[in-house]
Parts: sequence; structure tokens; C-alpha cells
Amino acid sequence: MRKRKLSEFEVVVERGGIIYREGEPADRMYYIREGKIKLSISRNGHEKVLSVLTDGAFFGETALIDGKPRIATATAIEPTELLIVDEGSFESNLASNPVLSHILKTVIARMRNIAELYYEKETERHESSYKL
Repeated sequence: MRKRKLSEFEVVVERGGIIYREGEPADRMYYIREGKIKLSISRNGHEKVLSVLTDGAFFGETALIDGKPRIATATAIEPTELLIVDEGSFESNLASNPVLSHILKTVIARMRNIAELYYEKETERHESSYKL
């Protein structure tokens, strides 16, 4: 990641900088103070943009909540200032509210299942277009 550290919990990522890649383990999530982030996945050598996030949005929480690898790649579209929430801080906040923790983990598991179904359908659609 091309970045300039402002403090332990703040960083500026230059345009084109990768914050994390799909499949990597997670140890933090991010809050966009200013800038734009693209979340994308790569399937069959093609990039699919899932969303573009801007000021005030957060990302990277999914893998932090369920402990599974990152589901997307996060890339700065423009110079972006991020606040970092590390795993320890996040976990201590979740531990203080077990009901919220359970709800978040359930929602994340459902999201991952939906994403997998989407990936399977996209793969089938992509493969069938070559058979025509």
C-alpha cells in the first residue's frame, strides 16, 4: 500500500494504493475520513466492482467479525485519509455487547452465503457465454 502514516490509527493512501487484497487475513477495519475507496472482486481474470465508498463510510469489518479472509480488494481511487480500527479495539467493543456480537456474526454469515451464491451464478453465466 502506498501510504503515509499520520499516527498509529491514521493513514493516507495514495491513488491506486491497495489497502488489502481479497483472500488476505484481517486484523483491522477502516473508516474513510476523506477520499474514495473501491471494493472489488476478481473472478476468471475479470474485476467486478462491488461498491465505491466515500467520506464517512467504513469497510473491512466483515473479515474482522467472522475471522475469515477478506472477501474483496480495497483500492484507493483518489488520495484517501483513513482511520484504522484494530482488531483488539474492535473485539473489546464487541465483547461488551454479546447480543450485538451475535447479531453481527449472523448477518455476516448470511452475507457471505449470498456472496457465494452470486459468485457461483456469475461463474455459470460467464462459462455459458463461451459455449454459445
